[in-house]
Amino acid sequence: ATQAVLHIYYGYKISKIHLDLWPQDSNSIWTWFRVIWQVIFMLFASDVANYFFHRYSHTNRWLYKHMHSLHHQYQQVQHSVYSLFYVHPLEMILSNVCFFCGIFIFETDLFTIFIFGSISSIFVGAGHSGLALDGFLDKLLDPTFHQLHHSKYKVNFSEHFTIMDRIFGTYLSMNDLKSKGE
Repeated sequence: ATQAVLHIYYGYKISKIHLDLWPQDSNSIWTWFRVIWQVIFMLFASDVANYFFHRYSHTNRWLYKHMHSLHHQYQQVQHSVYSLFYVHPLEMILSNVCFFCGIFIFETDLFTIFIFGSISSIFVGAGHSGLALDGFLDKLLDPTFHQLHHSKYKVNFSEHFTIMDRIFGTYLSMNDLKSKGE
């Protein structure tokens, strides 16, 4: 929470974040289009930054040994959102920098940042929960995606979407695993 306040304060000081709790001109369709577009952009920007940071945390031996391995020591990752917080303090700071990297690209407001943060938290929490959801939600918030990362270590580094993993060949699904006979 402290980091969020500092990021928002910094954004306010550099005139990128307006302290509006509700979008100005909220009756305009363009205002809501802007909010939706910015939230989607922030989710993707956060995902790209986190993908490279997370993957580098696995490929750099020093970072893995002294920082990221702590997260992988948590034994009940597939059933616990608490594993999100089972990280080295430096990793928490760096992953939060990745989380907020999209908010400084353009001017926005607190309302849009709140929507972005809420959706991001749902994605990340569901990914660490191990809870199977029905239908469309199961495809969107696939709980097996991060479980496979913890069992295979060299796959599924993304935080929100699977796009970066698919682009860079690090994507693995349960179906892929079953078809390989593992």
